[in-house]
Amino acid sequence: MNRILIFKVIIVLTFFGTTLQKKGNCQSYELIGIIGKHLVKIDIITGQATDIGILDSTYVPYRQMTYDPFQDKVYAISNPGINPLLVSINPYTAAVQAIGPVDIIMPFQDIDRIESLAFNEFDSTLYAVGHEAPSSFFSFRIMAVDTATGGATHIANLSNTCQNDADGMVFYNGVGYILDGCPAPPVGFYSLNPNVGVASYIGTSTVVTNNNISVDPSSGIFYATHSVNRLLYTISPINASTVLIGTTHQSTDFDGELISALAFIPISPLAIEPSLSLIGEVQSNQVVKLFCSLLEPLQQGIYRIFRRIDKEDFELISTLESSSFNIEGQLEYIDHVVKSGWITYQVRFEDENGNKIFSNQVELYVEKSGIQIFPNPALDYLRWSPKDIKGIQAHIIDIQGRLIENRIVNNSQLDISFLPSGIYSLVLRSNKGILLARRIFVKE
Repeated sequence: MNRILIFKVIIVLTFFGTTLQKKGNCQSYELIGIIGKHLVKIDIITGQATDIGILDSTYVPYRQMTYDPFQDKVYAISNPGINPLLVSINPYTAAVQAIGPVDIIMPFQDIDRIESLAFNEFDSTLYAVGHEAPSSFFSFRIMAVDTATGGATHIANLSNTCQNDADGMVFYNGVGYILDGCPAPPVGFYSLNPNVGVASYIGTSTVVTNNNISVDPSSGIFYATHSVNRLLYTISPINASTVLIGTTHQSTDFDGELISALAFIPISPLAIEPSLSLIGEVQSNQVVKLFCSLLEPLQQGIYRIFRRIDKEDFELISTLESSSFNIEGQLEYIDHVVKSGWITYQVRFEDENGNKIFSNQVELYVEKSGIQIFPNPALDYLRWSPKDIKGIQAHIIDIQGRLIENRIVNNSQLDISFLPSGIYSLVLRSNKGILLARRIFVKE
């Protein structure tokens, strides 16, 4: 039997987990960047840029870029200084897909500028640094960004850098590194614990402001750019010593345009082999049901379920043997949550040799007094109660996690007649925060 069929109608996110513990990184990587509206490949020996493709001009300008190895895609920020929007980019074709605005959703804060963006493979989290408005320019927030909607959760305020800013950010082996935003060289290079926001000074770099940074996962070498002059450097994570490689300004196609993003990607697309898939839904007030599926033969070992509430650390809530899965490779688990807020779940497997496999992370919002949606399944309209909720923003997300519809609704119903039949999730937001988080519905 094909075990993928067990997803039924309860899919919230379908991001497959992969083996995180490797015996060595055998994958070869190449450096890509954004120059104006061009996605380019950058030679790390000479610095020369060659064109991959032209990005969708609808979302120009682009700033910051980071690679997600689990989804084999790149995330970037569109319009970074005016209502920043999270987009995904196919790094091999330059195709762009809008995801959603980057705003802090609980409590709601309208983020006006995103300075840096970085994906941390070790906790499967997309981090961003930004601020709300010009009046809060020196109060930069570290946020965890939902890759399905663009909504962000405030983790901590950045501190201990020149301007408490981060012009460039990257993660390597789970540790964050940032270049600060001082208005003139030298620029500070720092390590960062994103959970508390405190940066630790490493040294100064001759790379000037408005820079981008990335790291080659296969070699551990850090690369950065001067965005205006388009100079490519290496930076030491030990003492921040900087070596000039060359300039990307060797192609006349890019004359007069700035380099605004860097990221390392595999030379060829990754063949991601799924092993553990986790989905979940809020069934009633403060009750969560999780579904864990094995997408390969059952492995003998220990399966541990972890939970994180808001900004707290992950806690172990259950330890299960392989025998807990049924013959179809399915496991159901009920969690009674004791308080409202954003709840993140993950299943972690470990065999007798210490090899580990992590599932995807599932993030749900658990609320004390929920909104009811009906009918479900629905043909033309979705309705909800209570009915006196007006002026809300409705997001419809498809089964692949893509934002399909983003609309302001002033009554208690939403037209879904244009949707193809299938399974979707609904997010309702007000200016005070999330009203309804990823409630599943079926379009007939």
